[in-house]
Amino acid sequence: MSNAPKDASMTLLYEVMHRPLDPSYAAAAEKRRQVEAAGGRLGASPLWRVTSLLLAVGLGFTTITGVMSLRGRAEVAAGARVLLRDQIVERTEQMHAYEQSIVEKSDMRDQLQESLLQYSSIENDVRVLRDRVRTGSVAVEGPGLVVTIKDGPNVESSRDNRVRDVDVRAVVSALWGSGAESISVNGKRLTPTSAIRSAGDAILVDLTGLSSPYRIEAIGDPQQMETEFVKNPITTDLLELESRYGISTQVARADTLKLAAGNARTLIYARTLGDDSSLSSDEKSQGKGIR
Repeated sequence: MSNAPKDASMTLLYEVMHRPLDPSYAAAAEKRRQVEAAGGRLGASPLWRVTSLLLAVGLGFTTITGVMSLRGRAEVAAGARVLLRDQIVERTEQMHAYEQSIVEKSDMRDQLQESLLQYSSIENDVRVLRDRVRTGSVAVEGPGLVVTIKDGPNVESSRDNRVRDVDVRAVVSALWGSGAESISVNGKRLTPTSAIRSAGDAILVDLTGLSSPYRIEAIGDPQQMETEFVKNPITTDLLELESRYGISTQVARADTLKLAAGNARTLIYARTLGDDSSLSSDEKSQGKGIR
């Protein structure tokens, strides 16, 4: 006798109470139970086992290969870093040795020059000292004029507000014309061969980079230089730079200025004026004298 309800409306309730699993799921579960009861395992065929083993071996080999490759690269990089560090240390020691050698040879040169000057006349001594002052190869001290030029505001957003190399060159030229005997820019002594130029937004004096504010110191008669500097057309240009770009300029007298020696050109050989008998024909045609 069937236990199913006679009323069709009770069919859903009967299915939920007595057969909660889906027929397909129940069939799959029964099949799994039968396979396990027979001592087997669902899907565990020999082919599947061999395939799984090969995949595991391949993945393991790939992982080991990757790890060894990364480790090898790390060792190479570490070796390169050590090599570069040793080279930097070696080059730094060589540089210090060269600098020390330059200092020693410069001291020896000065001593030889002083010993030679002991046998010269006072006129020659004065002339040599005057020439060294003009070439900027000796430190000087005395009264003078200081001109300071400073960048305008917001130089990051407006490059026109920066002081340019042409501005510094114009001020230096005006100071030379006003009677300056020696000039330095931010402590960098100017010589007859000094070059003031730009590299991007930076201003270079020879190979030294400078930054705002630019302090231009000139040794000479302060009153005369200030009078002549004010008369120079550069003052009008400086006023226009301040009104248009905010580039400020200050001019002040100084009772004492100390300017360090600069790097003068190296004398290769010399001869007495009017005597060219010791020169070869090539040297005469090329006009060699100093480098």
